[in-house]
Amino acid sequence: MSNYAWVFWDTETNGLDTRSNVIISLGAVATIYQPSTKISEMGKLTQKVVDEFHEFIHTDLDIQNQHIHHISNATLLENNAQPFANVLERFQTWLQSLKKPVILVSHNGRAFDEKILYCNMTNHDPPIPFVDFFKKAKVFGFLDSLVLFRNKQKTVKNLVCHPETKVPSLTLNIIHLSWCGYIMPDHHNALADAQALQRVFDTPSFKSHFKLPEVIQTVSNVQKIWTLLNQQTGIEPKRKMDDDEQQDHCKRQKTQGAIISEYIGDDNWKLCTQCVTFCSILDIHTCIKTNGGIHSQ
Repeated sequence: MSNYAWVFWDTETNGLDTRSNVIISLGAVATIYQPSTKISEMGKLTQKVVDEFHEFIHTDLDIQNQHIHHISNATLLENNAQPFANVLERFQTWLQSLKKPVILVSHNGRAFDEKILYCNMTNHDPPIPFVDFFKKAKVFGFLDSLVLFRNKQKTVKNLVCHPETKVPSLTLNIIHLSWCGYIMPDHHNALADAQALQRVFDTPSFKSHFKLPEVIQTVSNVQKIWTLLNQQTGIEPKRKMDDDEQQDHCKRQKTQGAIISEYIGDDNWKLCTQCVTFCSILDIHTCIKTNGGIHSQ
């Protein structure tokens, strides 16, 4: 474990649809494992928090779930929220600064945080390549702690229960309450939730139930995560067109009958009255709606 930087991370979003909603807050806590200095723990590794990351991300979209995390559009404005790509670039630089291969740890990340991050990156204009981005950030892989707990629960009955009701639960707030001994502070704040997950990993209960080999075994490398998320979401990055394709296609955008301002006054481009597509009068293009006929000008 000492070979890696363990980064616990969480997101807050403007809704719960991973395909169409966006991340509005990203929080992370970086830790390293080092030999304990306590005589009673000689030979054991202990966690050390080395840095934290927390930024708000701008959106003009309606925030549908602000009743959960209390982040409004006004909150984003007050905190000088930056565009998604800018925040992601700073996150990448921050990960690189850790100087070790990174394991990104989230709770229920496979079903939500990883998925919405992938979709936001892929839907971005231009797309932000998922694999290239995280490899450049020196990320070794992703770990979903919920998957880790579910795997353990198959062999350890009532692995985590609410301290009072004794009802089994693997939600982060109940795990934290049961193993850390107190209610998570500022729940549904991205940084606070990342800090809570880090504390769970540092508890005696976690260390007694989970050994290094099974933790590492649950880590999925970046390429594997990309393949999985690509299959789950059905969203693929838009392929970047070469120069010839740009010339042939980019300036023939469908406009629903309205002449867009980009082409007003340009005598080299005319609107095809058949398929409502801009095309160059310098080249011959076939018309989709007329089954191969020449564009009408």
